[in-house]
Parts: sequence; structure tokens; C-alpha cells
Amino acid sequence: MRRGEKNELDLLARTAFPAGDIPKSECTKLDGMSDDLHAIAEGMHNYYRRLVATGWQEVKDGYAPRAKAMLGVKYGCGNSSVLDNIGNLTKILVENCPKNPPQASIGFSLNHYYNRTLQLSAEELLEAAITKWVNEASAVGKDNKYKKDAGFNNYANMMHDKVNQVTCAVNVCTRSGESAVICQYNEIPDDEEVIYQLGTPCKGCPSGTSCDNNLGGGLCV
Repeated sequence: MRRGEKNELDLLARTAFPAGDIPKSECTKLDGMSDDLHAIAEGMHNYYRRLVATGWQEVKDGYAPRAKAMLGVKYGCGNSSVLDNIGNLTKILVENCPKNPPQASIGFSLNHYYNRTLQLSAEELLEAAITKWVNEASAVGKDNKYKKDAGFNNYANMMHDKVNQVTCAVNVCTRSGESAVICQYNEIPDDEEVIYQLGTPCKGCPSGTSCDNNLGGGLCV
């Protein structure tokens, strides 16, 4: 990607996840999220994954390294016929607006955001959470390796290049004056392993996927 294309990515950031009149889906019954929130979650995650993959994610000393096989993500809630589907499990985790991150569901990694406020809408909370998580990028070392509890757990979870599904839940606890956001991902980063493979964007797209060039490139979809 040419540096002159940065403005195009900025425009994409503003248009990829707008709130609007999106038809209701089955997923809403599972995770308690509106389809506007689903669109924000999927759109923002893909925007920032694309930003990282193409070398435009700013860090304290420049830019995060590019990724050669960053998958695009889809929003998912699992099988509605199964009680412990990931949508329902994620909603349960955020029920009491936990101040500290709860345990992730089995087979998933978990990101957590807490704010002692009632002033933000669910949409604003979700946007604030995802933005805060991606800003942990500056804590990652030059080797791009995941180091558990080194200050970038959330970033590593959302930027793991094998992740292709995200599930979130937002809650505003009016009695306690607290708000919380949780997102879960269908892959878990390995300690001391790279968060994503470095290289030319889309150079290593897995079989069956191709580069999303029509949306700016960088993601294997």
C-alpha cells in the first residue's frame, strides 16, 4: 500500500461500521446486542486488522510491522440450538459489569473493558473498548511476540492472524453506575510466539482465501 492511500483508510474507518437501520438477526437473541452493534464490532475489528496488516498502525516508535496472512473476521454467536453458544456465554460474562476480566470461554480468548460511567451509549462503549485495545500496540516488542500479561493481552487477542470470528457483549449496570464490554475470539495466542506472521500483506493468504483489495487490501477473506 502506498503512503498516499492513508486518507482512503481513514475514510474507510468512518464508513465501515456506521449505525443504521440494519435488519434484526438471530444473533441478537443470543448475545443481547443490536445488529448496529454487530456491525460496529465486525467493522472496527476488520478496520484495525487491515490497518495493522498494511503497516499503518501507529506505535510509539513508528508503525507496527505488516502481516502477510491476516484473516478478516466475521461476527458470530454460535449455534442457537445449543444453550452454551458463544453469544450467550459472552452475554453472561458481562452481566454484572465486572471490573476485572473474567475467565474466557473454553477455546476462546477474551478482551475486557470497564468504565465507571453511565454517560456512554452501548455503541460508544464498544467503540471506546476496541480503540483502547488496539492502542496497546505500542507495548509490543520488535519481535512481535506475545508475552502474557505484559500490557498487550487485548491487542494480541484481537490481532492474532488466525482469528476469524469475534463475539461481543455490552452492558450498562445502572444500579452500580458501571459499564463493561467483553469480546471473545475463536483463537488463543501462544506465549512467546508471534502474534501474526510478518511479511508482505496477503502474501501468505491461506488456501481458499484471497486479498480484499476492493476494501483496501491487507486481509485474507
